[in-house]
Amino acid sequence: MLHGIDGFRQLLADWLEGFTEAWFSSDDDYIEAGDYVIVHQHQRGRGAGSGALVEGDFWLVYGFAEGKVIRLDIYADRDEALEATGLRG
Repeated sequence: MLHGIDGFRQLLADWLEGFTEAWFSSDDDYIEAGDYVIVHQHQRGRGAGSGALVEGDFWLVYGFAEGKVIRLDIYADRDEALEATGLRG
């Protein structure tokens, strides 16, 4: 588990390490859920070593308190993200 801004930077660095500069993401949908916001994100990039195209959809769940992000969880399944925020379950 990572913490703070340094943890967030480390998460991004680790995630992007295997891609070339051709990595791209688009935020396609936002869902407000109380103290959470779910962001549907489509990502694609080329593997740094193989050059293979990699694509995927992810649902990022941001938890807020006092106007600040206090948690980020990433899901590969929309229903799991909804359940984590109490919108489904």
